[in-house]
Amino acid sequence: MVLIISGLLHPKTANQLNFLRLSSLAFHLLMSQFWIDLCGWLPALIIPIATIIQLSAILRQRSTAGVSALTWFLFGVANIGLYVYTEKYTDIQAIAGLLGSAMLDFVITGLAIGRYGQSSEPLSEQA
Repeated sequence: MVLIISGLLHPKTANQLNFLRLSSLAFHLLMSQFWIDLCGWLPALIIPIATIIQLSAILRQRSTAGVSALTWFLFGVANIGLYVYTEKYTDIQAIAGLLGSAMLDFVITGLAIGRYGQSSEPLSEQA
């Protein structure tokens, strides 16, 4: 169909269509199952590691000063939403990367709301 239509198009437009077809073919050849699996493992590792880095900094410093409870709460909600959206409920990548991270996000949220390690003085009285 594209070949028939491309004969009716301006030569430049026909060349663009040919380029798109070749690009699509190259993309599918390059995206073997190995690369697709690797792309699935990257966020499954990076997202929880980034969250663990923040949680360990809080515990090491014994303070949530500068930590936004709202930000971490929203990260948790987003991770749950993405887990549901992907519909990969039994994949370890989705469970660890999204649900595991959401759980850690809510732990950070709870620590920030509880002002872990900070004095109980109101913020306006702290120097």
